[in-house]
Amino acid sequence: MVLGACASLQASEPAPLTTKKLASLVTCAAPLVSHWVQEEGFSKEVRTIYAGFEFVRTDVGDSEGRLRVSEGTKLLCDLEISLSPDVHFSARERLMIVLSYSGSGRTGTLYSLKNEKCNLVGSTTDDASYAELMRLLSESDGSRRCRSK
Repeated sequence: MVLGACASLQASEPAPLTTKKLASLVTCAAPLVSHWVQEEGFSKEVRTIYAGFEFVRTDVGDSEGRLRVSEGTKLLCDLEISLSPDVHFSARERLMIVLSYSGSGRTGTLYSLKNEKCNLVGSTTDDASYAELMRLLSESDGSRRCRSK
């Protein structure tokens, strides 16, 4: 589950994303840039730098923590995360996707990182939209690989 807010976030509840809307947003298979680390006692954070963006998560060995996203030295997002194993990011679309679990199911929450801001785009709200998001993130045959425009 993703909690908290991004800088410049307007809405408190994510808009539901339909399968059609997801297809228009996730135009390529955004690569995995961060995965939850279960190991304990060595570090309290995982830091990934990809395409000029830095993703720092503090949920190492714990189910809860924070996800901070910066572009260069500018902090764009500072989110509370809980049961959020994977973060995907499309540098081409500047779209971050945080996958999470809860007692009621799985969710994908999308954030736009355009114009030095972090804006909540919306979330999957049912199994069908989550399954469509997983299909859009799949790059098993390479046809949906993100490429520079």
